[in-house]
Amino acid sequence: MPELPDVETFRREALDKVLRKRISGTQVHDKRLLRDTSPQLLARRLNSRRLTKSVRRGKFLFAHISGDGWLGLHFGMTGSLEIVRNGDDPDYTSAIIEFRSPERMAITSKRILGQIRIIDDLDAFIDSQDLGPDALDEKLDRRTFIDML
Repeated sequence: MPELPDVETFRREALDKVLRKRISGTQVHDKRLLRDTSPQLLARRLNSRRLTKSVRRGKFLFAHISGDGWLGLHFGMTGSLEIVRNGDDPDYTSAIIEFRSPERMAITSKRILGQIRIIDDLDAFIDSQDLGPDALDEKLDRRTFIDML
């Protein structure tokens, strides 16, 4: 199962490589990963936009979409995020985000337990999922941690 360090690696070594690149298209190979969205909504919200920044909260990974909203990803037990060139899609690719460059972002999920969603209000989503503070948040110092216990 991808753990917090794995998701942080996905953020730093994959997602951050495609930030600010214009999205040219999306492909959904397995709709079972989509939550509260459809392939059409995903395409409408991402096409011709850019992912401008990335945020990780626990095992969730979020990318801000230029204009509005967030792309939300969760990798379940067997998912991953890889940057590939055209035609080099990894096994178990569930969705592809294409850029106006040779790179494509492949979201994989062997057991179909991951999630892909469009989120309008990130703070509301985090609250609705009852996500606590992130373990790597600088605000989570010793005193705050003790108070929470």
